Amino acid sequence: MNEKISVEESFENSLFHFLEALRILELSAEGQCEAMGNYNVAWEMQLDVSGPISPLITCSASYFTDAQASALLGLEAAMKGLPDEALFPDGLRTTSYEGSIAAMRHRAWEPLRARASELLQTLEPVIQRNAAYFKQSIEGSG
Repeated sequence: MNEKISVEESFENSLFHFLEALRILELSAEGQCEAMGNYNVAWEMQLDVSGPISPLITCSASYFTDAQASALLGLEAAMKGLPDEALFPDGLRTTSYEGSIAAMRHRAWEPLRARASELLQTLEPVIQRNAAYFKQSIEGSG
């Protein structure tokens, strides 16, 4: 079977995974490492949070308000602006728990954790709409 998913379904799935990454971003360094599997956490976190923002905002199925989109773009810029030592404390990709913890304890992550927490509050209507989409999908298929 070669079914193509709709733009709406693609958006909702991408949004679901982005929101999951945003929830991980607000955790402590230890919590982030545990949630991400203790492997190259800083780089993965940067990619998982900043990577989908622009595509989500520009998607034709997007329903972010202008204020939400602006806040998301601010987070994207902040994530992409992390200093190298916050991503690669030993100058290399960190493949160990110790390296991941060292990276995630860098002071540059603290304001991003707070920003993620604030953004999740701002996105509460979006979170509810996304959850309703999946609830409807499950109920509709059952």
